[in-house]
Amino acid sequence: MSLLERYIQPGESQLPTVSHTGEIPSGQPTCTITIDGQEVTAIPGEAILRAAQRAGFNVPTLCDDEKLAPAAACRMCLVDIEGQDRPLPSCHIAVEPGMKIVSSSDALFKLRKQNLEYILSDHNAYCMPPCQISCPTHIDIPGYLEL
Repeated sequence: MSLLERYIQPGESQLPTVSHTGEIPSGQPTCTITIDGQEVTAIPGEAILRAAQRAGFNVPTLCDDEKLAPAAACRMCLVDIEGQDRPLPSCHIAVEPGMKIVSSSDALFKLRKQNLEYILSDHNAYCMPPCQISCPTHIDIPGYLEL
């Protein structure tokens, strides 16, 4: 699977920092949202991306890092939210009770592909070490060089 396929397959922020792994801490207030037709327990105010990742959804990202505030720079984590007129970055939008979210669709796939092609069009992959070994943005450099 190429880097392009890996990142686009359908499958200053005030958002609280909540890990995308593990379970919601006990005593934490929760709410229910719907992602791709599946009910998911989430924390009101956390990023949609974190709730989706914790529930096992594969929402692609390039710029996401738990140690940093969401930047919404790569636009790979776009999702459709009922009531919104356009896809929005899931890393930058807070969970609200009852939200209905689509994380995987043909339209999102096409948008992600366009966004990734745009990003790659301005990056030559001739980074100097240590980037060639381990990219700080976690991009698969060998896969990228195969494109």
